Amino acid sequence: MKCNQIIKVLNSIAPQSLACEWDNVGLLIGDYEQEVKKIIVALELTDEVAEYAVLEQADMIVTHHPMLFSAVKKITSDTPNGRRILTLIKNNICYYAMHTNFDAAPNGMASLAAAKLGLNNIEILDDQVSYIDETGNECVGGIGRIGQMEHTMTLERFCEFVKQTFGNKILTVYASKEQMKRPIHTVSIVPGSGKDYITASIQKGADVLITGDMGHHSGWDAMEEGLCVIDAGHYRTEQIFISYMAEFLSEQLKETKVIAMPICDPFQII
Repeated sequence: MKCNQIIKVLNSIAPQSLACEWDNVGLLIGDYEQEVKKIIVALELTDEVAEYAVLEQADMIVTHHPMLFSAVKKITSDTPNGRRILTLIKNNICYYAMHTNFDAAPNGMASLAAAKLGLNNIEILDDQVSYIDETGNECVGGIGRIGQMEHTMTLERFCEFVKQTFGNKILTVYASKEQMKRPIHTVSIVPGSGKDYITASIQKGADVLITGDMGHHSGWDAMEEGLCVIDAGHYRTEQIFISYMAEFLSEQLKETKVIAMPICDPFQII
């Protein structure tokens, strides 16, 4: 199957038009007409991912985070991005990124995370957008999701549940000792970086917000506004992309081999 045909499949669940203006999604390296027989799926394009794609003789890499955001003024082997670009071009490997378009997709990142938590009555948290898909159906997407837990539990116990759900060794929790005993029923989740959605979470009645990249002051302010925040990490809240996308592509592309990169935290906890 050609690269442009695979892109059409990817756009069927996360149209590039859903991406934020500042984002850089779509085919970032490669030939639309290239034949693709093997795909590597990863959260981001690291040296390890590029080297693994070469080892596996893959024809395409699909990631969530784009490797290229700003203008590239030189492509040389003495920079991380330069090395990766050279590696992919030398080995005829196409590179496709689906970032905020997948975040905002109806069944994208936030929906996956909400389902993994077992939330009921799931709704879009913020930035709702409507669009017509390739089949002519009207779809509604947006950033984040909010829903209710089937069984209420204390924040302290809920934190343990979150650790088990996303595979965290530790969590950073913005809550007082008294708030740790608070019953948790309504949960908002913004995988990745979600400190900009504190207000939306409060307005929609969330007891707790689960996200990553929560700064000290933002977390403190949220806590004092009555919203507890669980910082489960950018990587951990988004690594669900890997298995989901690998499974989706395997089902859609019967004659193409799809390999999911192993989950590997980008830091060590000591």
